[in-house]
Amino acid sequence: MLSTSFCSRITHYEPPRGFLVPKFSTYDGNNDPFDHIMHYRQLMTLDIGNDALLCKVFPASLQGQTLSWFHCLPSNSVDNFRDLSEAFVGQYLCSARHKQNISTLQNIKMKDNESLRKFVKRFGQAVLQIEACSMDAILQIFKRSICPGTPFFESLAKKPPTTMDDLFRRANKYSMLEDDVRAATQQVLVAGRASRNDADRHAKPPDRSKPVDRRQDGPSRPNRPPITPLSVSYEKLLPMIQGLSDFRWPRPLETDPSMRDRSKKCAFHKDHGHTTETCRSLQYLVERLIKAGHLKQYLRSDTGGRDASQHHNSGAPRALVAPKAVINYINGGPSDEEYDSRRKRQKLLRAASIRERINSIRPGLTGEGPRPIDGTIIFPPVDPTRTLQPHRDALILSLEIGDFDVRRILVDPSSSADLVQASVIGHMGHSLAGLENPGRILSGFNGSSTTSLGDIILPVQADPITLNVQFSVVQELSPFNVILGRTWLHYMKVIPSTYHQMVSFLTDEGQTDLYGSQLAARQCYQIAREAVANQEDASPPEPSVTHVQ
Repeated sequence: MLSTSFCSRITHYEPPRGFLVPKFSTYDGNNDPFDHIMHYRQLMTLDIGNDALLCKVFPASLQGQTLSWFHCLPSNSVDNFRDLSEAFVGQYLCSARHKQNISTLQNIKMKDNESLRKFVKRFGQAVLQIEACSMDAILQIFKRSICPGTPFFESLAKKPPTTMDDLFRRANKYSMLEDDVRAATQQVLVAGRASRNDADRHAKPPDRSKPVDRRQDGPSRPNRPPITPLSVSYEKLLPMIQGLSDFRWPRPLETDPSMRDRSKKCAFHKDHGHTTETCRSLQYLVERLIKAGHLKQYLRSDTGGRDASQHHNSGAPRALVAPKAVINYINGGPSDEEYDSRRKRQKLLRAASIRERINSIRPGLTGEGPRPIDGTIIFPPVDPTRTLQPHRDALILSLEIGDFDVRRILVDPSSSADLVQASVIGHMGHSLAGLENPGRILSGFNGSSTTSLGDIILPVQADPITLNVQFSVVQELSPFNVILGRTWLHYMKVIPSTYHQMVSFLTDEGQTDLYGSQLAARQCYQIAREAVANQEDASPPEPSVTHVQ
């Protein structure tokens, strides 16, 4: 390690007894020199105040041409680590990453049919690539980049965010609302397709066509579709349909603004002249959505079947689409007083429908997308800007499960079962009464056991692969929401690494890396410690034993 580039003070310095040189990711001149200095100082954090040791160990983090550069430094030219690091960065400054200008953010716009969650992720990644700039400027650019008129846009207009953390927290809240609406409409679309296909099979051809009385419409009067009775007002329905792929905002009103009634305002046009309830453009849009199979849950129950048959165009050719799940009608049912009200019967029907849909799903890979393959997985060097080292943290992921973003997912290779907490299932809208195989005993290596409430199959999306996983539902899993064990790991052919805080798997498209959250891991640890402390405080003291002489 001795080099004539050091001054005599550093040359004759002896490292502390027991000191071990850390295992560096050696630098060859092709990467950012600033990142290497940060990586080096991170691994030498315990000796950060020992300037002579920092200088003397630094050559061990170099290789190839960079090591040759160091040995070519003038004799006695290195007197402290600050001068050494400045000379090193100056030599390899051409390899440094160049930050983008803030003007690049202005070119990022929310695309048509792009979800808020995907756009926020894309915008956040772009922010990391720009140079330091005003937070207010970034927030203003973000506000101009999203679609106007959406609930999130109106929320930002009423109360602008003050920090990026506040912005992303509120964006995640509205993203979850958007996901809930999309999931609900997808489930209704599946049921709507199944019922329409069943109606096609049992429909009878008419005996003869009835003559149309053209005198009712007139030669120039457009053919207006009948308005379907709804269970909610158009004003309340509008925010719920904005996340649908078929939703489109209307063109501006063409009438003279001075002739409009200023006392009436339409939320769909965002202008005065008429109310939201009487807006024909919104009524036509709602009718098109109903024809496409959406909004079944908002139809009036007493006219739902009649309206569906009215809007069904039996003469138009349509390709048969296989439903994702089949929810059959239930004939009959309990006749006791427990289900004598209409509300209770509807609750029974919903529970049975969910159970039918769950039973139609089978474990395994879904779709025709990429598949996990065998091969060699290479873990990259630990990024000190992403992973704090050294650490003893568990591996905690956040994944999309059943159209929900679920956090605090523990990756546990020692578990042979995949577990989910009962409260998570309830939040997803599933009933615990519809679970299969209840009452199984789940045992741990430490001899403890718990009773499973039943099994449920849910899709787990680890981009770009979606896997239907059979979970055992347990009442209490705190502080975790989900535990992914060897079943999921082996199906996905995943290699987890708690040291790197990531899981990796291979597809035909290459290696995919999913990173964990050390913050979530330490929060879970803190919650568990506090729970144990509370139990100890709540438990009564052991009674003392008095010996009677």
